[in-house]
Amino acid sequence: MPPIVLKDSNNTIIHLAPSPVVAKVATSTLRKQHVSSLEHELNVALHLASSDAPIVPPSREPPPAVYRDGNLEVTFWHTAPEKSGRKIDHPELIVAVQAFILLSPTTGAASNLSPKKYEECYSLLDSGPSSAELSLADCKFLRQVYGHLCARLQTFDYECGPAHEEIHGGNVLWRDGKPLLIDFRVVALRRAR
Repeated sequence: MPPIVLKDSNNTIIHLAPSPVVAKVATSTLRKQHVSSLEHELNVALHLASSDAPIVPPSREPPPAVYRDGNLEVTFWHTAPEKSGRKIDHPELIVAVQAFILLSPTTGAASNLSPKKYEECYSLLDSGPSSAELSLADCKFLRQVYGHLCARLQTFDYECGPAHEEIHGGNVLWRDGKPLLIDFRVVALRRAR
């Protein structure tokens, strides 16, 4: 049985069939060459897996690491036999997200949404379309919205806490009726005190 491409968007996800291992290959054109989002995700996943968090854990065979060849980066994960779904409004998912947040590292591995991060986000819009789907008019509009939202964020009083960066149906796998989170980085979102 040949390898099967499960997803090809920000990263390419490949089931190395018939092995129970999935390879995650960093292929995003938006990533910075000096920043490894796979390394961040792997470090967080190892911490969460040691606490039995509701995630799909890294593979132990091969040993958990970011494997590199030039600019190519790959991590390996266990397969989850059930497919992703759009069951976003289920109470089980709320419990899983709460457990994810409670068990997530609050320092070190969490990526802070600091002014530097805001600047990195803006840089994606500053040099023109970062995606074929964005026109120059779209970028102009998004820069205006970005400026408005950044100004509003400065007016709030917040404290930092961990959060999954992208909760949507494509990042939730269901096994035996229970949700497992995938494709995450822990970000320290600021929340109102």
